[in-house]
Amino acid sequence: MIQHGFKIMWNQKKKYGFILFELFVIFLVVFVTMLYLTERITTYLEGTGCDIDNVYFMDIATQSPDQKQELEHALKVRDRLAGMKSVEAVSMTVGGVPYRATLRTKAFQFGDKRTGANIHHVDETYPSVLKVEVIRGRWFRSADDHSSVKIPVVINQLMAERLFGDENPVGKIISEKYEVKGVISRYKSRDYANRMPHIFMDIQHPQNDYQGSNMLIRYKEGYQPQPKDYAKHIYSVMPREQYRIVQSSRLEGMKKRMNSNYSGDILFVSLIVGFLLFNLVLGLIGILGYNINQRWSEMGIRRAVGSTKARVRRLIFLEMFALTVMAILPALIIVVQVPAFEVLPVSWPGFIQSMMLSLGLIFFLVFISVLYPGIMASKIRPALALKEE
Repeated sequence: MIQHGFKIMWNQKKKYGFILFELFVIFLVVFVTMLYLTERITTYLEGTGCDIDNVYFMDIATQSPDQKQELEHALKVRDRLAGMKSVEAVSMTVGGVPYRATLRTKAFQFGDKRTGANIHHVDETYPSVLKVEVIRGRWFRSADDHSSVKIPVVINQLMAERLFGDENPVGKIISEKYEVKGVISRYKSRDYANRMPHIFMDIQHPQNDYQGSNMLIRYKEGYQPQPKDYAKHIYSVMPREQYRIVQSSRLEGMKKRMNSNYSGDILFVSLIVGFLLFNLVLGLIGILGYNINQRWSEMGIRRAVGSTKARVRRLIFLEMFALTVMAILPALIIVVQVPAFEVLPVSWPGFIQSMMLSLGLIFFLVFISVLYPGIMASKIRPALALKEE
């Protein structure tokens, strides 16, 4: 039966060639979609490495020309906010606020190894506010020696791997200027961001240059943020003519606003691809139904010589699954070039996961497409088909 099925496909290669091409296109569309969705979902599930619950953000813009005075004002504001009954911890930072697109990047080097990294100026209380996990060494402290020209820094695990490999980075000097005090497990500025090297610099070190100041305020459980009271404490120290609060928000709200853009993109892609696949499957059902009508007499003869309805259905299903395999093989040869030659930044685990999901979905779609034509073929009456023949 299998040999006869292949002979039929060869004799009608033009007709089956179109079906092969359609299955080839469907698989490519499904694979690219799965690759995109898998990468987005995997990236989201990794997490940012921060605990943003009960954290309030205030962005303070400055026009002060005196950086030393600006730092003194920011430290006083931090201490006053930390003394509030409802506040658990306060951190001042420039560029260290999650879900805010204000990143600075720079190249860093250790020996012959080099990597770019996102820069964040933060203080000693930063890990207490965002609950980042230090896995090696420690976080820098205000008691550290600030007379040294070496700036204390903490890096994330990815940056440590790129610059130091399996070595312990604690105590090492990066780019002849930055001394590594510790390593955190992971950090991302937003949920859908790819993993990147990050470096956190001591904002209180005199060698640092920055402008502006952000306050991250972790309020205690059972309390609500009090932005009006926060503003009073800020302006009790900072002159209004030199400082201005330009933004204040819960980090949860900033997360929702930023993620809504990515969620909208994922939904849009899913709807477009779903509509395309729906039309392709309808077209495939129509082609297979027309093919069954063309083979009306053949199916009648099979039924007349003893083939059961189940065997006729199995023949139709096996033919389609054989066509599917023949269409998928060249498509796999094409898509495997993506991670093999690094055409796109796709990891092998992500590629294999996407491929397995695509194969499962394509065979499911083929099963749905061939279900009605297979049932229609099994219901052909032998006597009626032979009479027409």
